[in-house]
Amino acid sequence: MIVKYLNKISKKYASKWLVLLFDVSIVGAMFFLAYLIRFNFKLDFDILVFIEQLPYVMMVAAISLVAVGSYKGVVRFTGFKDIVNIIIGANILATLLICFTFLSRRYLGELSLFNISGSIIYIHLLLNILFLIGAKLFIKSLYNQITQDFQSISNVLIFGAGNSGMLTYDAIENDTKSGLEVVGFIDDDERKVGKKINLIKVYNIHAINENFIKKNKIEDVIISIQNIDPSRLLQITGNLFSLGLKVKIVPPVQSWIDGDLSVGQIKEVKIEDLLGRDPINIKNPDLEEQYDNKVILVTGAAGSIGSEICRKISLYNYKKLILVDNAESALYDVQQEFRQQGLLNIDVIVADVRNKSRIDQIFNQYKPKIVFHAAAYKHVPLMEDSPYEAVGVNIGGD
Repeated sequence: MIVKYLNKISKKYASKWLVLLFDVSIVGAMFFLAYLIRFNFKLDFDILVFIEQLPYVMMVAAISLVAVGSYKGVVRFTGFKDIVNIIIGANILATLLICFTFLSRRYLGELSLFNISGSIIYIHLLLNILFLIGAKLFIKSLYNQITQDFQSISNVLIFGAGNSGMLTYDAIENDTKSGLEVVGFIDDDERKVGKKINLIKVYNIHAINENFIKKNKIEDVIISIQNIDPSRLLQITGNLFSLGLKVKIVPPVQSWIDGDLSVGQIKEVKIEDLLGRDPINIKNPDLEEQYDNKVILVTGAAGSIGSEICRKISLYNYKKLILVDNAESALYDVQQEFRQQGLLNIDVIVADVRNKSRIDQIFNQYKPKIVFHAAAYKHVPLMEDSPYEAVGVNIGGD
């Protein structure tokens, strides 16, 4: 029940105006704290002047933050660019306050509304940077901690402590639904071995043995090296397979969706990744005739089996290929993969096979001649503990 509630919440995002209000409120609170620090935590300043200046400062803060667009960021995904925006916004605020103070003292006879002490402005600047960034990172950390407490976590290692490895680490950290926890990096570069990246240690491949895996409960290793030599990849995977680990690989940069890596694009190593050349595709003449100019529908199209069926079908001269799945994120990844390959006549539909009326609607609309039903739970030992879901999908979905 709690997991379903968290999943529901995770699909919602705070309004950007609510985020702006939150940030401006912090700026207002920091303005009061700046006054306290300036006067040694004593109320030796004119409270009425402070109350008069507070709305003015918050209004200028709103203008500054809107100018840099820091309020548009999703707090749970706060990253380096968001932090830079906050710093720029805080500096714009301080600059405007200094300029208005200078103009006020020169032309308005030190009108109290605009006449803010320079020391208070600089203290306020530092407090804004510290607390605006700190608040965003705290909320991000709290959200990640809460969501991870209610889902199973798999410990993984990333092979490659370079730029690609860091992008892979960021993709995993920013995806709260990945269920992955990076516990270490592996790298061949001895200069990196023993050092830490984001407080995570870099290991030599020879340090990864059965004791290490058992101690750290490692399940997967993600190879994140661009343009890796096939013979080296074969050697690495061979060593890791012998230790009973699953091996996944990050696709080439040109395959990343919109230039960004998502966890859904990280796939298990396939034989074609180890060949060092494009695999030879052999078409079955019987299937060519069977699929020719046909409307083909695949359920569970975002799964490991369903997506591979779709890839094989895409080699033939079909009339239309319909991909159906209820996992929208994974289905989106498959859709983008086909789009990048320039494949046409592919429709992607988010639907649950247990929803009879929805499936009837799809069949009436497309009238498929061939159906591949891959929407099924296949991990028997796991699903024995969840018979209701297993029966509902594997039997009810038929």
